[in-house]
Amino acid sequence: MTNFVQRMLSSFAILLFVAGVTFVKIQVFYVLIGMMLAASAFEWSNLYTKKTAHNFIFSSICVLLYCLAVYFDCGWLVYISLIWWALIFIMLGCYVKHPTPGLKWSRITHIAHGIMLLVPMAMTLVIIRTFGIEYLVILFVWVWSTDLGGYLFGMNLGKHKLLPAVSPGKSIEGLLGSLIVVAASTSLLYYFFDFDSYSLLEYILVAIIVSLFAVIGDLYESMVKRRFAVKDSGSCIPGHGGMLDRFDSLTAAAPVLAALLFFMPS
Repeated sequence: MTNFVQRMLSSFAILLFVAGVTFVKIQVFYVLIGMMLAASAFEWSNLYTKKTAHNFIFSSICVLLYCLAVYFDCGWLVYISLIWWALIFIMLGCYVKHPTPGLKWSRITHIAHGIMLLVPMAMTLVIIRTFGIEYLVILFVWVWSTDLGGYLFGMNLGKHKLLPAVSPGKSIEGLLGSLIVVAASTSLLYYFFDFDSYSLLEYILVAIIVSLFAVIGDLYESMVKRRFAVKDSGSCIPGHGGMLDRFDSLTAAAPVLAALLFFMPS
């Protein structure tokens, strides 16, 4: 079975999972997002140490923080996450100039990065759902359109590397392809959901912003994996690697969309 076929089959399975997550009752939604967070946190900790007990403890801490954030309605995590991603953008630029593959962070730094990466993602998914189920659908479509466009255009047309020090497989053509596919999918969604608050061009602009941050989230995880000299964060999803490899784009895309929804008049 080719990698492309594996990716498509895995994507279909994940699509069914996400459909279930999106349309269940809110209480069940909280639990499923918590389970996704737990699996992602376990993989993140596993990059640093293979000790199952340590990974389980870190995963439990992330889930506890997520539960507290939901209980106390910590919407301010959106703004903290935006500041965090601004710092990550600077960090990516520094890594491009001075790549350090194989050089691990300290344990405390890795834990801090994991918490700031994963807990806000889970909380902002909850926030987005409060604006309407359709926004969760849109988010997942945008993220997957970004991934699909980048893969197809990059595989067939990719000649100019985007950030080879961070992710050698990504190309400028792949990035442009991502934006094309995202714009096309947004056009379909716009008429499917019959939005009338904004024009199609305004929704495409929002989609492009979210898509670009999805790419940054993907690049950030790629940088982390290069520092730890691993190809994938896990192996639970054929053709994609681990849970983090599949949902890394959401770590940046979800907070950005949540912030935009805060500021976009209804």
